[in-house]
Amino acid sequence: MVKLGTVYRGTETGPTPQAALRSFEGGDLGHGVYLTGSKELAGSYGGGPQASLSKGTRTVHSYDVKPLYPEEVAYIFGGHKYGEPAHLVSGNGIHLWSGEWSAKNIEAVLQNHPDIKAIIGTPDSIGINQISVRAPEILTPKP
Repeated sequence: MVKLGTVYRGTETGPTPQAALRSFEGGDLGHGVYLTGSKELAGSYGGGPQASLSKGTRTVHSYDVKPLYPEEVAYIFGGHKYGEPAHLVSGNGIHLWSGEWSAKNIEAVLQNHPDIKAIIGTPDSIGINQISVRAPEILTPKP
C-alpha cells in the first residue's frame, strides 16, 4: 500500500475543509485537487494573491489520505527544465509514458488509466512538492 499520510491545501479563508477540495484543470500533474506534503508550503500558496496567513485571509487545511494500492498511484519524473522530457510511472514501477510535458499530454495518458487516483511529483520534476488527487473521496479532512 502507498501511504501518503497527512497532506495540506492552502486556500482563501472561508471555505470549509470539504469545500476547499476544488479540482484544478490543467495543472502540472493534470486535473485534480492539488495538495502538498508540506504544511509550510501550503501556507505559502493557494487562495490567490490577496491571501495571507499573517493577515488571516489564507487558511491551511489538513487531510488524511486513504492508503492506495500501487496501481492507483503514478509518479512524475522530469519535465522540470525546458525541453526535458517528462516520465509517468505507476506505483508498480510500470512506465506509462514519456514525452514533452504539457497538461494536455498528461491528461491524455491518464484517460487511459482511470484507476489512478493520485499523481505525485518527485524531486526535480515539474510536479515537485505537489500531489494531484483525482479522486477526492480518498481525502478526509482532519479536525
